[in-house]
Amino acid sequence: MDAKTPTRLPAVSYTFHRNWENCPRQAWHVNIARDIAPAETEAMRWGTRAHAALEKHLSRGEELPPELAHHAHLYQFPVGYEVDAELKLGMREDGSYCDFFAPDVWLRGVIDVLLTKPTQPDWAVIIDHKTGKIREDPTELRIHALLLHAYNPQIVNVKGWYNWLRDNVMGRVYDLSDTEKTFVELQCTRFDIERAFTLGARAFPPRQSGLCSWCSVKHCEFHP
Repeated sequence: MDAKTPTRLPAVSYTFHRNWENCPRQAWHVNIARDIAPAETEAMRWGTRAHAALEKHLSRGEELPPELAHHAHLYQFPVGYEVDAELKLGMREDGSYCDFFAPDVWLRGVIDVLLTKPTQPDWAVIIDHKTGKIREDPTELRIHALLLHAYNPQIVNVKGWYNWLRDNVMGRVYDLSDTEKTFVELQCTRFDIERAFTLGARAFPPRQSGLCSWCSVKHCEFHP
């Protein structure tokens, strides 16, 4: 491992693992070495603003701004549910809960919306805001369900979906209850990353795809 290689890997996260699977070189520069900032587009900036506005709406009852008002129907929940927004959770390597910023955090994530019901303490719903094209994949929801189970082991029945804001529709409902399977899958991916990490940057080769045009690693031979 050369002198420029970081001494440790960052915590597991959905974004880190997604970048690793899409392109190991991007994961190296953006998530591990952090010598290149993630690409930022106007669509991404709008997504950040939408998340902030929805958090204020759900946590403080503030009215949605005009450009988001038509999404209000996606966030109208029956009486009796408790709603948490932008819940930051962390988990240690042994599966126990820890603070999002704890020094020994192994996995971290932010649940956009969490619905719980005091009369059903083993049950919860996770909702994630999405501002891009509809691409149904429960991976991020599954990771958040794992974090939730670490946070409150009593919760064993978890459902979840994405709210697709661009199309103003609720996505497919997923059963996220098998958190043990999710944990094993994350451990396997982490093992692969750790093995590559021992070899340094050369073990994180580029992977050409249709996403190359939007990548922030502009010195890569596959960047157009």
